Amino acid sequence: MRLSLILALVNFTTDGKVAAKGFKAKWSAECGTIFKLDHGVVVSPHYPSYYPNTNSECQYLIDPETDGVKVIVLKIQDLDLSPTHHSPNRYPCDTDYVEISSVENRRVMEKYCATSNGKEFQPISIKGAVGIRFVSNTSYLDLTAKKLRRGFKIAYALNVCGEEINFSNMEGRPKSALIQSPGFPLPHHESLDCWWNVTAPENRTLHIKWEKLELEDSVNCTLDFVEVIDGSSATKNPSSGPLCGLGVPLRTYRTAGNTLFVHFVTDASINHGGFQMIVTSTLGPAQGCGGSKKVTETWQSIQAPVDPSSLKYYDDLRCGWIFKSQPNTKIEFRLTKLDTEENEEIPQKWEGYRKCHDGLTFYDGFPNAAPALATDVCNATTKNLTLPLYYHPSGNVAYVTFESDFGGTGDGFTLEYRSYKMDCGGTLRATTEEQLLAFAEGIEKRGAQEIMRCRWQIEASELLPIELRFTSLKVPDDGTVTGNSTLCDHNFVEIRDIGSLSKCGHPACARSENELRIHRFCESQPKFQMVSLSSAIQVTFDFAILDERQGFDLNFEYQLLDNCNRTVNAKKIKSGRLTSPNYPQPYLHNASCTTNIQTNDDKKIMLVFKSFHLERGRPTWRQGRQGPGRGPTFFFNCMFDSLTLFEPTVINATAGPYCAAQLPPTYLSMGPILSLQLISDESQAMEGYELSYYSVNITTDGRTEKKIYQFSPIYDTEGVVTNVGYPSEYPTNAVQRWEIDPPSGMECTFVLWLLQINMKIVDQQQSCSNDEYLEIKNEADPNSAQKFSRCWNSTLILPAKMTFASSANRNILLTFSSDNTKANDGFGFRMLWECANYVDQRLVHYST
Repeated sequence: MRLSLILALVNFTTDGKVAAKGFKAKWSAECGTIFKLDHGVVVSPHYPSYYPNTNSECQYLIDPETDGVKVIVLKIQDLDLSPTHHSPNRYPCDTDYVEISSVENRRVMEKYCATSNGKEFQPISIKGAVGIRFVSNTSYLDLTAKKLRRGFKIAYALNVCGEEINFSNMEGRPKSALIQSPGFPLPHHESLDCWWNVTAPENRTLHIKWEKLELEDSVNCTLDFVEVIDGSSATKNPSSGPLCGLGVPLRTYRTAGNTLFVHFVTDASINHGGFQMIVTSTLGPAQGCGGSKKVTETWQSIQAPVDPSSLKYYDDLRCGWIFKSQPNTKIEFRLTKLDTEENEEIPQKWEGYRKCHDGLTFYDGFPNAAPALATDVCNATTKNLTLPLYYHPSGNVAYVTFESDFGGTGDGFTLEYRSYKMDCGGTLRATTEEQLLAFAEGIEKRGAQEIMRCRWQIEASELLPIELRFTSLKVPDDGTVTGNSTLCDHNFVEIRDIGSLSKCGHPACARSENELRIHRFCESQPKFQMVSLSSAIQVTFDFAILDERQGFDLNFEYQLLDNCNRTVNAKKIKSGRLTSPNYPQPYLHNASCTTNIQTNDDKKIMLVFKSFHLERGRPTWRQGRQGPGRGPTFFFNCMFDSLTLFEPTVINATAGPYCAAQLPPTYLSMGPILSLQLISDESQAMEGYELSYYSVNITTDGRTEKKIYQFSPIYDTEGVVTNVGYPSEYPTNAVQRWEIDPPSGMECTFVLWLLQINMKIVDQQQSCSNDEYLEIKNEADPNSAQKFSRCWNSTLILPAKMTFASSANRNILLTFSSDNTKANDGFGFRMLWECANYVDQRLVHYST
């Protein structure tokens, strides 16, 4: 008798009467079993030598014992099945196959056929018990034959949805634990409600360092969220608030007591990558590990907490001190003693990783909202320097951390601090009136000071975002102190959103902390403008002091964002980015908002739309003229919301109205003033528009008689560019030139989205002209020029991407040339670019 079950029960019953010999049964397990351990390996029969040449079906059940919700991660480590075809109607596998299913959902999750032999498989994650089914068929007439195939090997591990973590029971071991969503880094599962309860010894607190957060974003994080709760009661003690969205939270979290809850909830909809955090049991301020310090003109000091039994600092420290002095003063630090755990020589491949097992970090302001002043300060990184070392934050607040790992300590450090009168920086108040900060004077050097930092905090007088425009910026050439160009850690200007989300009432304000912007320029940047996503901006200027008095140049204008009507002075910012009010949030209802762009009298203005979405009007058919391709045209009549372009100084110079989600064509003005009027009704409101505008000087080459379009350089972190006339006809016998120079210090990606110079393919055997072409060149690399013409023959696949690292020069020069005939013309090109936020330096420990 053959049973297809993976579990069989034999029950032998006797009465009180006559006894006989009984029975004798033999059994053997051909395949299939139940796995109850929290990890293990599932293999096919006789793996890895062979598996039988029989019609068989093996079933395995993975069902570890656990009190809470179980999430099981599986990884196929080897797959080698017979490729012989059996049943053509069996889809998708007509060969031997392995099937993985969710027992809870009664659903097949994955099926692997012999056609997948030898492939590399990604792990999969399943909520609840897992079923594995191995189906094989007779491949040869000889039933005693063996299939000389290895079969399969699958490893699995149970992931917990919440648990008790007690650091009091970890004597002699590291006091850190990794908490992550079940199945991390695979997408989390639906309908989870997980609790972690973390407890430290009585004299310690708990510190959280976020490693990753990728959860479905929602208003107030009502769908998927993770929440950190301080204290022994989940209802009465402070909470971090629910966190969601994409990106690592900038803030760290430290408990006041020795108990911490982590609550993770998901709904039944979108699944993202989950979360990961490191929780460490550390000493608290009561034991000298962190706290608040009042800074005066008199030198004071702090030291690392020392274990009296060893006279060395403790393992697993996560200490953070906030230093604050009086307004209109700055803080000076003097490191007079430093003795940390000795490090082995760091391999070359780990350059950029943390060099210190234990070390200090200095931040220029409040924790979670300030750039780093100095990182990774320990014996290994200061061995060629002479104590004392000086550090100078840009304002009256600074944050210093000291972290130690498990194993290996030292005598510690002594850090002295005092305040002095502020020599630059301060607090500015933004109003509806444009204001100017001009800062171009010398700064006196303080003793051995080599780096100067100035910081201005611009606060809105109302709950509105702030417009910021740099009109002049010159960063000194660093001749003595060399910053790390990859990290952009010296000689930079940084603009950082620091306002509270709850104190910004404008629709254009950020909805989550991850949307807040951080821009950093580590070279001179002629012109740049931005609109904040909060009601406060922090501008930090860092430069090397080369002489006793160091000169530089920094001018910027600032004012509150107008809710509707505005004027863009393209005489100052000649090219830039422009959006509809509130973008990317919906524009206002029942509004008529006009944006005026004015450039120099000898220039014109070109608009290129990057995105466009207004409420659509009623669909209408417009009757076309007779002839091929000239039939009726479908369009929306824009009777609800619309955008219209017009030129106040030119009669009948209008375009539009535009609505729905169709990008308006590129527009070139006839005069120096161009207006955009956005009209909306009381019903639907969409995101609006985003565009790049360019001031352009148009001349004629006297020798070639070509018309020259010279566009003013653009310095924005994102934008779009096309040729004149896109997507219709471009001008003949013309040369168009652009310079795109986004700020350094951020990674930027350029995408050539579309390129069409000729409408039909040119026969390479016939003569073709190179008079029409697009040339793309990085000014920093003379050999980077690429020219695409009608004779161009390349394997370029559109859209084509070009990515530049934060340290790379990315001054892109574009030239588009056309011949003197419209014959065989296309509609030109379209290119977009976008730069990522500057990412604060977050060093991690290297590992061998």
